[in-house]
Amino acid sequence: MKTASRLLSGAGALLFGLAAFAAIRFAVAETIFRHDTSRAIRRAIVVQGSTSSAAFEERLAEIHALESREALERAVVANPRAASAWIALGLLQEGAGNFAAAERLLLQAARVDRQHLPAWTLANFYFRRANRRQFWPWAERTASLTYDDFRPLLRLCDQFEPDPDRMLAHFGDARRLRTVYLDFLIGENRLDAAQQVASGMRNDHANDPHLIDLADRQLRAGNADWAIKLWNAASGLPPIEPSAGKILTNGDLFRAPLNLGFDWRLVQNEGVAEIWMPSELVFTLSGSQPEPCVVLEQTIYLVSGHFRLRFDYMTRAQRPLGIRWALDNAEGPPIAQSDEWREGVFNLPRTQGIRHLRLFSRREPGNTRAEGRIELRNLRLEESF
Repeated sequence: MKTASRLLSGAGALLFGLAAFAAIRFAVAETIFRHDTSRAIRRAIVVQGSTSSAAFEERLAEIHALESREALERAVVANPRAASAWIALGLLQEGAGNFAAAERLLLQAARVDRQHLPAWTLANFYFRRANRRQFWPWAERTASLTYDDFRPLLRLCDQFEPDPDRMLAHFGDARRLRTVYLDFLIGENRLDAAQQVASGMRNDHANDPHLIDLADRQLRAGNADWAIKLWNAASGLPPIEPSAGKILTNGDLFRAPLNLGFDWRLVQNEGVAEIWMPSELVFTLSGSQPEPCVVLEQTIYLVSGHFRLRFDYMTRAQRPLGIRWALDNAEGPPIAQSDEWREGVFNLPRTQGIRHLRLFSRREPGNTRAEGRIELRNLRLEESF
């Protein structure tokens, strides 16, 4: 029994000693490696030994181009699961024109590492080789492993297939891609393609902010029909139907203006304070506002006919505020002062298409800049006969 105990004790001490020696050797190799020269790295490889030197060999390949291939081959022998070394070897072979060898090495990287980098590298490889059949499976795999920035992948996919519907059809579940793809197309100013993508997003209200943003861009680009479709699907407000006389948005002011699309825009100006409360807007002019000064506007789409804007208002001012409505550059008369709620009317000039309805202040001749406030509610745009 004593002999067995001594043997076990001795074996334990030996194992402990070997582990300690390995730890010391690793620490020494790491210290040498940090000098980051080819000479230092070679010394670190010798100290560390061949079993754990793959990272050292990869770094040697990075800084010593003439030894890259040999160092990487030693790296994958030292650690066959070193995907980055397999990838680097594959790219070296591709650069040398050995495409079959490059493909074999990159596929080996994907076998030992099923994460993003090998899949993304293969997608790029097949893209460069114009191999559509092999590109799309690796593009789909890359997408499934991407958690932040899809744009580099989308740029490749878009070059292979610029039609949005056909491009998205290559992905089994394209829901994660649609919003990023939409933003990508908007960034490329390809609003027609963006509209295609948006058409597949209208049944999910989580997409509404993206659709409203696109509606705003379409409207500014002059694409009223597309903007109206998106706006009606995503805004949550009563639909716009210009041919049926449904033109003004959020006239009851029940919802805070979005400052986008067909909703009201509160124009920020120095010297002007605006307050929205359910069903009412209040503008206060300090007298230091610009001259003239637009405080509120809405983009509308008019069809043939005569229209008038009706609104309820009240003012608080010592002198006329010089506030009036305008449609583009066609101005209405100044809104009369009233310390009680009353109805005002602005007759719009006869016109068609995308127009801009604005409320603005301009100093009356002989007066200083206006000081005071105006309160608005219950705005209605109706056809007049």
